[in-house]
Amino acid sequence: MDSYLDTQKSVIISSPAGSGKTEKLARRYISLLLDGAEIEKILCITFTEKAAAEMKERIFNILE
Repeated sequence: MDSYLDTQKSVIISSPAGSGKTEKLARRYISLLLDGAEIEKILCITFTEKAAAEMKERIFNILE
C-alpha cells in the first residue's frame, strides 16, 4: 500500500506541480471515507480555488 493511503496516520502531500498531488489527495480522501471516517473530520487544504475544484472533480469521478 502506498504510504499516503495509510488512514491510520496524518499525511502532508507536498511535491512539484504536475506530479500527481491532486490525484493522491483525492484517493486518500476516498480511502478515509471507505475506512469509516466522518466527512466532517476530513481536512484537505489546497492553495488555489482551481486546485480545490480539480480535487472535487476527481473525487466525484472516482466515486462514479
